[in-house]
Amino acid sequence: MRHDRVAPGPWATGVADGAQAPVVKPRPPRPPRPPVYGEVVIAALRFCRAVQGTACGRLLAVALPDLVRRLRRHGELAIDDATAESLLRISPATIDRRLKNDRAKLDPEPVPYQPRNTAEGLDPDADVGGVDDTRPGFVEIDLIRHEGGNARGEFCFTLDITDIATGWTETRSGRNKAQKWVFAAIPDATAGFPFPILGIDSDNGSEFINWELFHWCEQQNRGCQIVCVRGGDPSRKPRY
Repeated sequence: MRHDRVAPGPWATGVADGAQAPVVKPRPPRPPRPPVYGEVVIAALRFCRAVQGTACGRLLAVALPDLVRRLRRHGELAIDDATAESLLRISPATIDRRLKNDRAKLDPEPVPYQPRNTAEGLDPDADVGGVDDTRPGFVEIDLIRHEGGNARGEFCFTLDITDIATGWTETRSGRNKAQKWVFAAIPDATAGFPFPILGIDSDNGSEFINWELFHWCEQQNRGCQIVCVRGGDPSRKPRY
């Protein structure tokens, strides 16, 4: 009866009777393929990348035809024709993969955060300008621009607010560095801190030093002072 309900085919009866498909044996792992470009080619590629200012693979691959020709003509790159042809055939992905370790050496090591007083050689226990770096609530505030290497026109900024004592950081994005957008982001960012804001340490830009921010600080619990660093002077004094 069940054979009548199964569509005709080579597996129809077998599947209905509970038959299973044959087990496929896994293939053995394929041995790694030997590199197409030897050390001579990679050494020449590394030299070309240094001449180009450590460009990425996509930019370096475009510049290689003209660059290799000029370097060989002036005697700066001593390679044979076969090596030169290999350099011109290498793909951007291969360039990034083979020079990955070289790029890692250029990445700067992260610098641990230090409170302002300790970093400037001042007494870490001193209360400079009414700011206590060991007490949560005193924050440093700054803008980070994202112009992609071209400062023309309008581009976004990131507002970064970091508590000096705890390292707690809140970031918000803005359309530009106009006072309107910066001030709109400050209350929203400071609301994310688990403690009240007691002081704001900023530069003397008009996006921070303005009456709008001053009145907002006055309305905070126990008040909030604005601190401004001027002219490289390590001492910090309340601006308002």
